[in-house]
Order: sequence, then structure tokens, then C-alpha cells
Amino acid sequence: VAPVYSAILDNDNVLSAAPGQTVYFPHVLSNTGNIVNSYNLETSGTTAGSTVTVYNDLNSNGQPDPGEPELSSSGAIEVAAGEQKNIVVAMAIPVDAADNAPYTTTLNAAPTVNTNGVVSDAGDDSVDGNQDTATVSTGPVLVLNKSSVHDVNNQQITYTLTVKNNGGSDATNVNIVDALPSVDHDNDAST
Repeated sequence: VAPVYSAILDNDNVLSAAPGQTVYFPHVLSNTGNIVNSYNLETSGTTAGSTVTVYNDLNSNGQPDPGEPELSSSGAIEVAAGEQKNIVVAMAIPVDAADNAPYTTTLNAAPTVNTNGVVSDAGDDSVDGNQDTATVSTGPVLVLNKSSVHDVNNQQITYTLTVKNNGGSDATNVNIVDALPSVDHDNDAST
């Protein structure tokens, strides 16, 4: 079988941010080829005044944690055939950022083993790479983080929602809804 080098980079992101906040943009790099490959990850077109760092999100929680490697300084990331890696782009917004100002960057992945391999952008085929945009707000900026723990023995999943206000003013009258699909046990097929 001839080697096939291809990959997909997900997704474009649009988030709100407060002045002085670091915003985390999650991405997924999937090797859709049939052979292991390595990819250089780099950002381009970053708005002046902000700084960007790229991390390997080892625990897939959408933010860099202590011990997770910085990819922008450690070289390429290897992805096995049919596997995927979670990536986080961390953008530091300047303290003096103006209200409604957009801060953008584009994450690109380039194969290192076979430079003719294609890395498709699943978010927007008209633009190379994944575009991340943070729009500055001096009002409340709520950041939601959801985590889960699966207890196999008790067949139970515990979800934890953490909400943080990174904005410049208090948030009032906020409703947080985490809608889970209902399960209809009456129609479960038994064998």
C-alpha cells in the first residue's frame, strides 16, 4: 500500500476576552493518512501587542496545564496514522486593549516527513490554517470550563462546571445551563 500523507486541523475560534486576560483557543490535529507524520505548528498574522504560545494539550481540557509542553519552542509534534493531538493556542491580550478591539492569530500545521502532504483546514477552506479571534470586552467576560470523571465501577460520570468572570465588571442575572440529552430506556433494545 502506498503511503498517504494527509491531515486535518480543526477549528476556527471566536471568543470574548478582557484586557490583560490570556485566552485559550482549542484545536485538534488529526492524521488522516496511513503513516505516522510530524507537523511543525506555527502562528501567523498575530495582532500587534498580543503574544501567542502554542501548547500540546495532553489532557484535552482546552487549556495549558503545568508540565504540558510548549510546541512553539520544542519543534514538531508527531501524530500516528488515524490518531489526533489536542493543541491549545494561548493569546495574551494587552492590559490597555480597547473595548470591542479584535485580536487575531492563525494556527498553521506543516508536515515535516513529507512536505507534499496536505493539512486541510476543517473550519474554513478559503483560509489556510485555523483563525482565532478574541474580541475585547470591558464588561463581564464569563469563561466556562467543563470537566468529567468516569467511574467505571459505578457506571457513573461526574461533570464539574467552573465559571470564572475575567471581565472588568460584575455579571448579573446569569443562567448557566448544561443540557444533557435525555435517555429513553423504554426503547432500549435488549438481546
